[in-house]
Amino acid sequence: MGYDALLAWFLGFAWILDDAVQPWDLTLLRFEELGIIPVPTLWRGPWRAGLFETIAAGLDLARQEGFVARVAAAFPEAEMPRRMGKYVRAGHVQSETHWMQTALVPNGLKGA
Repeated sequence: MGYDALLAWFLGFAWILDDAVQPWDLTLLRFEELGIIPVPTLWRGPWRAGLFETIAAGLDLARQEGFVARVAAAFPEAEMPRRMGKYVRAGHVQSETHWMQTALVPNGLKGA
């Protein structure tokens, strides 16, 4: 899937310092200092049963493959498998050909 409305060519999603994923609020401040645009925040608040399903139901599946979730607090990088997760829409893989064996689909910037 190519993206045609990216906010920037590089979007920040984590700041890792000394083997620790930094708290989200500090990460946003650091990104601002460096001029890095963060990935959009789809939800901020406590986890609850059904939350991921609710967020997924609001996705534009023609333009969004899924989302990444993380705790807002700092945590050791080694705990990423337990503190971060990825939701990918059903039918994400739509061919039997590996993506590295197909034509490159270029991305584009929003408003370009």
